[in-house]
Amino acid sequence: MTADWGLRVGSAALDYLVKMAVVLPVIALGALGFLVSEDVGLLGLGITYTLGIVTLYAYAPVMLPRERQTVGNRVTGIRVVRLDGSRISGGKAFVREFLVKALLFEFVALFATLGIVTLLNYLWPLWDDRGQALHDKIVGTLTVRA
Repeated sequence: MTADWGLRVGSAALDYLVKMAVVLPVIALGALGFLVSEDVGLLGLGITYTLGIVTLYAYAPVMLPRERQTVGNRVTGIRVVRLDGSRISGGKAFVREFLVKALLFEFVALFATLGIVTLLNYLWPLWDDRGQALHDKIVGTLTVRA
């Protein structure tokens, strides 16, 4: 049974909070370098900002194949699976989360279509028979009740 749109939104919001709880303190730690000098501060921010970005985009591709769920998925009782119901692999999770969702829909499509295609991607499950977003259709995944 596919997950309803509200559960997907709730899961995404919870995952965002989890990622921010990890990333923001790391970046703040890097900013402490400014107490030493501007150069050390800029270096610290650069390093921790880069680590933060990697953390943001590695979160779901690491969690989905290992745990079958992200923290938000677990709390809302949903999970991401392949069309046949099997576990999503690390490679497929990377393609889904980074290449398709982040790069294609949240970067290229966001700027190329002034956000219209990005918005459609996330609203698509509201009227799709299988409850799939456009990114799910591209990579062959479903978000289902756990």
